[in-house]
Amino acid sequence: MVSSYCTFADTVKDYVGGFTSKQMIVIGILLLVAIGFGFMLGAIITYAAGVRKGRGKKKASARVLKKMQREMAEQRDLAIAEADKKTQELLAEREADSAALQETREKLEQMEKSNQEAQEQMRLMREKGVSLEKKTKIDLLTKKEIMEFASGLSDYAPVNVYARGGELPDSCRVGICTFMLVYERKNMIKLVLRLHKKTAAELKKYKLFTKAAFPKGGDWYKWILSPEVQDLSVVTAAIRIAYKYVYLTNYDEQTGDIDVEYANREEAKINEDILKYKDLPDRDFILASDECGESAAYSLYGKKEMAAYALSLAPEYRVTVTEAESDASPSTCKVDGKSFLLAYEKDGVSKMIFRASDEGFERLRAKHPRLTVSPFPKAATYQWYVTVIDESFRSNEDIEEIIKEACAHVCES
Repeated sequence: MVSSYCTFADTVKDYVGGFTSKQMIVIGILLLVAIGFGFMLGAIITYAAGVRKGRGKKKASARVLKKMQREMAEQRDLAIAEADKKTQELLAEREADSAALQETREKLEQMEKSNQEAQEQMRLMREKGVSLEKKTKIDLLTKKEIMEFASGLSDYAPVNVYARGGELPDSCRVGICTFMLVYERKNMIKLVLRLHKKTAAELKKYKLFTKAAFPKGGDWYKWILSPEVQDLSVVTAAIRIAYKYVYLTNYDEQTGDIDVEYANREEAKINEDILKYKDLPDRDFILASDECGESAAYSLYGKKEMAAYALSLAPEYRVTVTEAESDASPSTCKVDGKSFLLAYEKDGVSKMIFRASDEGFERLRAKHPRLTVSPFPKAATYQWYVTVIDESFRSNEDIEEIIKEACAHVCES
């Protein structure tokens, strides 16, 4: 082995040119230092590369984190917006439900009020009764006035008015359901009303109120408005009750829905009955209207005289008169452009519709008990009154007093 070492040493010595052992040791040390320095330099370079890589990863992680935070913020904002939308929808639904509930409550209160008013009208009707020794056989109402009154009813649903003409009746419907037929002959009116049996029992005290032969159905009644019916509030109350009764019978009280198919079938039957029985004479109606025409108190103080007296007030009041276009139309008297008197005349019978204060009406009514409230024309803020000019007026001055009272009242109001 010593021999091998010597050989290797000799070889190295030959290769390096004959360096001494000390020189070789120094060279070896230098090589070791160079190699160590190389390792250190490599380690430094590797470490620096790793640091740079770590910083890149850290920056990349920061970008990813920011992106995630941004996406989470967007999702949060969307969730908040969706929650706000749902909240607003719930609030809107709650407000709608509250409004619907309030509307239903108001409707029920209105129905209750209407029912109480109708009951009060019927109570007054029972208390007053009718006991007239002297009958003039003059009707205060016309078909036009009744249809005008009925068309203004709107507590439950609008009223539709249908005029048939000739001897056929005009009809009034609440929605699509008929509640009244109106006949007119000479100076007499006949109503055919659909009523509850309890209401009919109250009205049977009038001798010309009875069960109707048609339309068929069991709850139709006819009422010939003879002179015994002096209080128009009784007539208007009966019309209101028929309107309400038919609505509540055919329509859902809460929703207003109706079985349209069934209602149309019933209306078809009513129309069939009207045409079927049109030639069947109503003897009660014929006799009553003939008697009314024959025994009516004819007045020489007609609408021309009323218009002439109204114009005579011109020095004191600014009165104008519009003459009637036909016999069926009234002469209209105005003061300062506002109507205060409608003068009618038909078949020799005169009637005036006039305005007055509550106190003035009561004062005039004390002298002329036949003065009463008129349902026509309709007015929202004031009242019209009506009377027929008959033998209860002892002189022309009594008639002219009413005309002047009406003119002064409208001029001052």
